Amino acid sequence: MLTKNGKVFPSCYYFLTFLCFFLLLGCNSETDVPSLLEGTLTLKNVTQPSSIYAQSVAELDLKIENTGLQRVSVGEFVITEGADNFRISGGTCGTSLLELAPAESCNYLLEFSPSAEGVYSLGFTLGYYSGDSTVLKQLKMGLQFQVVTSTPVPTPTPTPSPSPVPPVLPKPGELVVDVPLIHDDTLINNKKEIIYTLKNIGDEKVRIDEFYFEGGAKLFTVTGGTCGSGGLVLQAKATCTYNVTFAPTSIGQVSQNLVVGYYPGDSWNWLAITIGLQGTGIQEQVPVPTPTPIPTPSPTPVPTKPGELVVDVPLIHGDTLINNKKQIIYTLKNIGDEKVRIDEFYFEGGAKLFTVTGGTCGSGGLVLQAKATCTYNVTFAPTSVGQVSQNMVVGYYPGDTWKWVAVTIGLQGTGIQEQVPVPTPTPTPTPVPTPTPGPNPNPADGRLHVEGRYIKNSNGDVVVLMGVNIADPEHLNLKPWERPNVTAMSVTKNAVENFHAKVIRLPIHPGSPSYPNEGWFGANGGQKYLDDHVKPLVNYLTSLKIYTIIDLHYVEDWSGKFPKVAAFWNLVAPQFKDNPYVIYEIYNEPIYPDDWNKWKSEIAQPAVDLVRGHAPENLIIVGGPLWSAHMAGALANPIVGKNIVYTAHIYSNQWPTHIAKNFGQAIEELPFFVTEWGFETGGTEGGNRTGYGIPFAQWMADHQFSWTAWCFDTRWGPRMFDGNWNLLGGEGGMGTFVQDLLLQNHLNNY
Repeated sequence: MLTKNGKVFPSCYYFLTFLCFFLLLGCNSETDVPSLLEGTLTLKNVTQPSSIYAQSVAELDLKIENTGLQRVSVGEFVITEGADNFRISGGTCGTSLLELAPAESCNYLLEFSPSAEGVYSLGFTLGYYSGDSTVLKQLKMGLQFQVVTSTPVPTPTPTPSPSPVPPVLPKPGELVVDVPLIHDDTLINNKKEIIYTLKNIGDEKVRIDEFYFEGGAKLFTVTGGTCGSGGLVLQAKATCTYNVTFAPTSIGQVSQNLVVGYYPGDSWNWLAITIGLQGTGIQEQVPVPTPTPIPTPSPTPVPTKPGELVVDVPLIHGDTLINNKKQIIYTLKNIGDEKVRIDEFYFEGGAKLFTVTGGTCGSGGLVLQAKATCTYNVTFAPTSVGQVSQNMVVGYYPGDTWKWVAVTIGLQGTGIQEQVPVPTPTPTPTPVPTPTPGPNPNPADGRLHVEGRYIKNSNGDVVVLMGVNIADPEHLNLKPWERPNVTAMSVTKNAVENFHAKVIRLPIHPGSPSYPNEGWFGANGGQKYLDDHVKPLVNYLTSLKIYTIIDLHYVEDWSGKFPKVAAFWNLVAPQFKDNPYVIYEIYNEPIYPDDWNKWKSEIAQPAVDLVRGHAPENLIIVGGPLWSAHMAGALANPIVGKNIVYTAHIYSNQWPTHIAKNFGQAIEELPFFVTEWGFETGGTEGGNRTGYGIPFAQWMADHQFSWTAWCFDTRWGPRMFDGNWNLLGGEGGMGTFVQDLLLQNHLNNY
């Protein structure tokens, strides 16, 4: 006989043995013993170093096993306590659904970074589904770890030296969300909205890329929130929201996953979090009439506050160049205890210079629940100099009444005239053994070579190429929802025919495991990628004697990457070896280790030798550690070979204070091609025209450096265009500034 909670359960010998075996394993989930007959996740063991020391990084290995009789689907692992000291660094469980059969296991590797001695707590929640069930279960666990003050003294050696204390690395940006939230019972053909708050719990920013529903939108839709559909930069510890609406059309429970993709920091390592959505459609019950009860005295109810819209005002659009645009997002909040129904908006006296160009409030019909918010994106487009003021009126109905109420938003902005900078004379080139270089026309054959610190043509003239980066060609061709109505070819033609770019850099993304069908190393990569997305652009540009830089656009640590670098260039280099207008850039931005000599010996020199074996004459561009910003070591230990040019990626956060430290004398003695630079006030790299753009452009001209500005795009910042392909200008926008430089170069040299 087996007893549990005071009840007696008869059982045969085998069943008793079987059940006792699972009881001995222990049940760490929130379910009791009978759940073992389903699928149950259990924390089997934690492997850790024998001692953990302060100011160091230790690795913990958490083994998770399916101790039930059905398969389980492992979901999201969320650190609920200790997020400042613990982070996921790897393991086989992954970050998306993984199926484990009974008795199968996987693991999570965690980095533990304690800053001082003491006891540290780790709490986590792991979501999973048992068998074919759509009910999210959870494994919750709390662990403690003892940290001692210092590392053990190493055994003396003939030449002892103190071991450096490993630096405490910042925790990468990471999105988490409080789940599960349940939409609960919702009448069919009605709607219920829940606001999900996403938080960046890391020490660095994240860039939200997109969201999508697995299996189609079905009955859940995103109807608002501040996270947006892509492009939002969320700083450390900051939050944003998605408003998710459930609209059932039939009776029964519905479950679906909302996936949010993002990039941590400045990397292109795509990550995703999955939000499990759940709601139940119900039929409205017609109440059966009951006799009117005899009224009894009741306490006086506390009156509820009617729904009321408010907006934080005034917001000022500020100075805006005439014939340009500036957008401000106004957030309206229902501060009452009841809903409001937004009816309309209009501008007093006509729209004039202010227009609504987006937002979640809409033009009428939105129901805003108590304490909920929505937005209006208002754009100011001045046509003359001077201050402009206007009122925007938003009408709404509180609760279920038809009493029309309005909130007025005072709009204000000032049109200013762009100051045209006085052109400065083209600097005289530094004297070299050859005659003083003049303008840089393309030679008849287009062949370029390196001589000293200069790029020259076959006539011996110094060549200074000026152009732009476009976005990844595959993105432009196959993701129309990101940039509607454009292709890689249309963007390239715009840059060449309207902006007079003389060189176009093509950033070829290697891809991400999260998108197996995209990128160079994805299912549609290699020769197909080359034929579909690269060769048409190269052929077009070559026909106009415009140069193309083919850039293997890794933005990652470089250790162990040589096999993939070699695979890329073994395919690409031979196919353009006879085209003098094609330049090869071997690796966009290697990050760590920050060691020029190791980078050169393990990646850069072998890659240059490989390319040179296929293409004897083409220019090769070589970057270096820390996002191609630490190049000083190239002077003492240069790349061996001919026609080698070094790259510099210099944004406003490095200019001008870090130039001497990062580049040293190499910037004065070696040939350089600045393949990335740019500015956008409030954007990814910051900066402005006066403090960075003008002096940096003059610095490049003084050194006769060729360059490609980043980026001729609406999304990848710093940007030259807004979301509607309008040039960004004024003090904070680089679009008109780069346009002027390219036009001046065109007029001077062609």
